[in-house]
Amino acid sequence: MDVSRIRARDFSGLKLAVLSACYTANGSAGVFDDQDSLARLLVGAGVSEVVASRWAVNSRYTTDLMEQFYAQLLSGKSASVGLWEAAHKPRNRREYSHPFYWASFSAFGKS
Repeated sequence: MDVSRIRARDFSGLKLAVLSACYTANGSAGVFDDQDSLARLLVGAGVSEVVASRWAVNSRYTTDLMEQFYAQLLSGKSASVGLWEAAHKPRNRREYSHPFYWASFSAFGKS
């Protein structure tokens, strides 16, 4: 995907973008600060909040996390609070206690 073609008008009014695949917060050099980071470009294009992963994620954990995350959003929480609360609960489970699981996603933007 050529992320350089992202324009602000393409995302006018979009409040939240969730990128739940591997490395979606990073650009070609592997960090969010990269000019070609999709998450950074979406925020720069006017998306209020972007949720993205910083490394390769476990699919089973990500499925559980996203279900909990959307439940938090539907209860009225902001993306950053909802993400924190969604990640907090599973990290008490033995199989997800390592930060590899619960620290993989971040919220970027206004919150």
